[in-house]
Amino acid sequence: MLETVTFLLIKEKLKNAWEIVKKYWQFFLGLTVGLVILVLKRDSTSMRKTVEKFKETSDKMRDRSLEISKEEAEKTSDAIREFQDNVEKAGDDLSERDESISEKRDEIARELLEREKERDGTIAEELQKEIDKI
Repeated sequence: MLETVTFLLIKEKLKNAWEIVKKYWQFFLGLTVGLVILVLKRDSTSMRKTVEKFKETSDKMRDRSLEISKEEAEKTSDAIREFQDNVEKAGDDLSERDESISEKRDEIARELLEREKERDGTIAEELQKEIDKI
């Protein structure tokens, strides 16, 4: 159904266009003759030069576009590398801090145990002091 309606619409438009061509046939004849003369008399060397210039310009634009995309890709890869280095450094710093905290905890535990050996109840007193601070 839709195809039939489309066909009828196109047929009607072409009929209207043909009526315009029949009415203004002199204009279209003159336009056609002018275009034929232009095509026959045109200078092929200037056309060739124009095409070559267009090709050179498009090649330059393409090369510049490739350079820009390459630069952007390099910037992106540099940023990714820098991010990965920062993540690794942060992981190393975290490991070092964990080791340092673990060593301090072990040292404090040894000191408390040594004090406890010297005098009983020292651990309880230390814990009570820390609880009172809170």
